[in-house]
Amino acid sequence: MKKYFLKVWKKILSLDKRILLIGSFLLLVVIATSIIFVFKKPGDPEIVFERKEEFTNHWFYQGVIYQRIKGLDNTFDFYAAKSDKPTPLIIYIHGGAWNKGDEDLLEILGTEKQLLSEGFSLVSIDYRLANKKFKYTKQIGDTEKAIDFMLKNSNYFNIDTQKIGFIGPSSGGYLSCMIMSDQKYLKTMKHPFKAAVLINPPTDLTFPTTERIEDSINLIVPKKSERKKASPITHISKNLPPILLVQGDLDKMVPKEETQKYYEALVNSDNKAELYLVTNAAHGITKVKNAGEMKPSLPEQQEKIINFFRDNLK
Repeated sequence: MKKYFLKVWKKILSLDKRILLIGSFLLLVVIATSIIFVFKKPGDPEIVFERKEEFTNHWFYQGVIYQRIKGLDNTFDFYAAKSDKPTPLIIYIHGGAWNKGDEDLLEILGTEKQLLSEGFSLVSIDYRLANKKFKYTKQIGDTEKAIDFMLKNSNYFNIDTQKIGFIGPSSGGYLSCMIMSDQKYLKTMKHPFKAAVLINPPTDLTFPTTERIEDSINLIVPKKSERKKASPITHISKNLPPILLVQGDLDKMVPKEETQKYYEALVNSDNKAELYLVTNAAHGITKVKNAGEMKPSLPEQQEKIINFFRDNLK
């Protein structure tokens, strides 16, 4: 055996010096790369996105990957307001009955352009849609991971981490409620949320509703015995940020009575909240056919939302 190793060693020594130099160089590269990887600081930007585009008052980052799970990329679209200072951030969580939609659905009752022009950055988050495998807890977890990713890279996106708010319609409002009330998650955050606009959000999954929304609830919480635990109204605490609830009075999917109940529970827990009722409006604050004009009007609704964020995030 010793003779064998001696032969091998002699062959190594007989190799061209150039080969040895190349091998040594490659070894050093591997060692250096390993050191960089081991000592890399958490949160260092490794931002992967589909494209970046410049507009008059903001930068648009499309398809930013915040997590990869079993070959599936979860992404968000980020609209970074142009500013020399860190900007307030409004997190948009899309609706779609928990099982439809993606980050392309950014629509805040037509206020997006004005919010950007006033220096608010916007982000629209994609999350795994509900099915027999992915329940509401997965969607909450995905969204929280997206928020963590943004905060760790706040310098890259120019975010003021002390001025973060939510806006979410329907199931997006539901997810916003659950994240704001997730005490375990909030304990890990150094930057509490400061405002939320919730547009006709389901807040009590035990509340009587239509067959259509019932099917969606069955998808995320199949057992009726677990619906109370899965309801935002169950998790109200005294430390929630100011909340603006926008509700259509003719909404059949999320009845105004359900939102009224949630509003009263917020106030009774010493939270700052306002119920903004829009007459002749259906789910999504859309005009009901053959009904009268929506009141307040759409421009008035837009101004209400913008003023709310001005007051709480500026």
